[in-house]
Amino acid sequence: MKTINDEIRIYLLGSPQIQVDGQSFILSNRKAFELLAYLSVEHEPQDHEQLAGLLWPEYNLTRAKANLRRTIWVLRQTPLKPFLVSGHEEIHLSSGNDLWVDITRLRENLAIWRHQSANDAALEVISNLSDSLDLYRGDFLGDTYAAESEKFDEWVTLQREELRNDLLLGFDALMGYALDHRDYVAAQEAAWKQIEIDDLRESAYRGLMKALAKSGQPIAALAQYDILRDRLTKQYDSRPTAETTVLYEQIRLETQTAAISEADISDMSEIEPGEPTSMPVFLFTDIENSTALWDEHREAMLAALLLHNNILEEQINGHGGRIIELRGDGVYAVFEGGEPLNAVLAIQNAFGRADWRSIGELRIRVGLHGVRVDWEGYDYFRDGDAYFGPVLNHAARVMDAAWGGQILISENVHDAYSPPDGATYQDFGVHDLKGCEEPLRIFGLLHPDLPLQDFPPIRTLTTQGIVDQVEDTSPTSLVVPDSPYRGLYAFREADAPFFFGREEFTELLIDTVDKQPMVAVVGSSGSGKSSVVHAGLLAQLRARGNWLITSFRPGSRPFHALASALIPMLEPSLSKTDLLVESNKLAEALINGDIALIDIIQDILNSHPLGTRLPLIGDQFEELYTMVPETELRQRFMDILTDAVFDQQYRSTPLFSLVLTLRADFLGQALSHRPFADAIQESDVKLGPMTEGELRRAIVYPARALNVDFETGLVPRILEDVGEEPGNLPLLEFALAMLWERQEDAVLTHQAYEAIDRVDGALARHADSVLDELSPEDQETARRVFVQVVRPGERTEDTRRVAKRTELSSNDWRLVQQLADARLLVTGRDSEGQETVEVVHEALIRGWGRLRDWMDDDREFRVWQERMRAAI
Repeated sequence: MKTINDEIRIYLLGSPQIQVDGQSFILSNRKAFELLAYLSVEHEPQDHEQLAGLLWPEYNLTRAKANLRRTIWVLRQTPLKPFLVSGHEEIHLSSGNDLWVDITRLRENLAIWRHQSANDAALEVISNLSDSLDLYRGDFLGDTYAAESEKFDEWVTLQREELRNDLLLGFDALMGYALDHRDYVAAQEAAWKQIEIDDLRESAYRGLMKALAKSGQPIAALAQYDILRDRLTKQYDSRPTAETTVLYEQIRLETQTAAISEADISDMSEIEPGEPTSMPVFLFTDIENSTALWDEHREAMLAALLLHNNILEEQINGHGGRIIELRGDGVYAVFEGGEPLNAVLAIQNAFGRADWRSIGELRIRVGLHGVRVDWEGYDYFRDGDAYFGPVLNHAARVMDAAWGGQILISENVHDAYSPPDGATYQDFGVHDLKGCEEPLRIFGLLHPDLPLQDFPPIRTLTTQGIVDQVEDTSPTSLVVPDSPYRGLYAFREADAPFFFGREEFTELLIDTVDKQPMVAVVGSSGSGKSSVVHAGLLAQLRARGNWLITSFRPGSRPFHALASALIPMLEPSLSKTDLLVESNKLAEALINGDIALIDIIQDILNSHPLGTRLPLIGDQFEELYTMVPETELRQRFMDILTDAVFDQQYRSTPLFSLVLTLRADFLGQALSHRPFADAIQESDVKLGPMTEGELRRAIVYPARALNVDFETGLVPRILEDVGEEPGNLPLLEFALAMLWERQEDAVLTHQAYEAIDRVDGALARHADSVLDELSPEDQETARRVFVQVVRPGERTEDTRRVAKRTELSSNDWRLVQQLADARLLVTGRDSEGQETVEVVHEALIRGWGRLRDWMDDDREFRVWQERMRAAI
């Protein structure tokens, strides 16, 4: 609690924070922070009813005012309590020497400056203005803050706009004063501040151009005009005003005159562009980790960007190239002649020698790609001096594959140019690049004088996730490594090195989980929902190190399944028996409402570093409808999940993310529960069928990672057999797993593919062969077991059912274990420790004709049996 001498500082500009006597204080309740921000800005007493409507407009007045009372109570439990002045129907934040708010202080100082500047423009006034503007660290509440209340969001937007207008006037006055007094560094800083607030403010660009030109950087000044022109064209289809254009032409003429004079004095000559070659070469560069550098070194990066631009302009123009666009943290240029390879070597050397001040080191990635000039109209198009078309995307992707300090070139550039003196090429092989239909062969340009020499493997879709090569997998080896294909089983986290094809969806899923407290991965049966969550999402989250991970399947007792997933994280040292006992206790407490899920998660996270998050995975969530007949129990279970999700809206930093995988044909049933429907708004991601390119990666890359190849023409055959049906993915994986076992000298062959009966027939052929080897008595037992692990659909497809060992005889269980060895069934244990069995994958239900016939023959009985089980 606050003491008399404590000072409280509230920072609302840029990243919000609260400091008590110099120490950061975290106010985790989101609504409490919004209320504090509002009271900090609006100094008059605020009516409770008005505040309730502002922060909770979606609720009726009674519920909204109850939420407000709870939120005020939360604030009273913090060091801010002495400053809260609350009556029966009003509340405000008292002012005082011990309470300091940055936006309030900034506005007060700007008001003083406006009054002074009307009478005096002396240095003291400008100095006071400069000190005041130093309080500005970014937008009000940060530029990424998004309120959940539309009314509160409108208020935030209004505060930002009013503050921006005041700041622009202030920085403009600083810039004008600095220009008048020839302080061109200060003028640049003031201009950059304006552009940071409004990137189309022409007066700021003119001031920046003047400051740069006067300080001996005319090329950088001209580049600012190009940036402004491009932004105006893109956003409003307009051009800079006549005043700005006249200034540009004036600087350009002065630059040309100075260049001619210098050429008369010196014998140094630039490299001429020369005659156009048979291939335009496109250059893309990018600053590595630029976002983090801007966050940590904002002021230094403003100066660094000018030096960055100067280096690129000097070396590109000096080696016969032409800059088409300066993109803030990189450049897009073309060489229609000249020496592109010497240019990029000179660029990297210049960046290595440059003094980046407090930043320490600035690394850029460099990529070169080109196509033959007679491919114009196919791979690229030209409109005057501008280029556009697929070749530019390919060049940008070559650059994306590089690390900071590295130079990558495409095969076309490699074939067209010999390496410069002392330089060599390194062949990185053929790679798939994001957004490129065909793979590209990529080379590295090496030189002993380059400041950086060693880099990790280049960053492409091909290299993502590939593990170290296993020993003894040469074509002559007789050892067949374990299959990288999972057959009918879902990919697990451990299988991530062999999980290919869903890279873009995984990126989308990670981004959604970072931002949302609840995410539902919705897709058809067999689309790979579980695999992309475990081998894609969880594998990458675990690599971050600040995520705890646990998962459950609802089963027939969802509360117990959830408790079994949480107890090991609460009590990691318990024995298996004690875990089972404690899981049952926790399940009962959840059922009875004695404890909230969010409280359990908070207890788990309390023993881990601040900032740790917990993704709770609810896999195969449709089991809540296929295996839990009691509607009331289902709804109660969904309520405890959604209550925890909704609790996140009151926290500035979410504690956890609920990630569910759900079959698309059960989405309607899930949405019928209104709280679930509200929670899932804009946070469900649809997993569609894989494209041909994604399927190709899923087929080829796992084998390639283990030095196993496909016979020529086999992959196109497999792709044609797979077709576009989403349910064919597990059939494909099963066929590949069977094909792997028949490889010959590390090659997967057409002959083996025919032997397994191709994609469509591999699973059924395998299942039939297993059944045909059984005795007639065991075949009848197998039929009885299989129809018990399939739940007949009523207005939905048939689904798998988890059967307990107690439902089967000892002879039945003996056969279950045999069928599990043959990869047709899966055995396990439920949350109570009882042994269970289920079909290995629902693809078996769809793809095995004999099982479909059994279900059709016994459907009427099985429907009655399931209804009877539910009634009992």
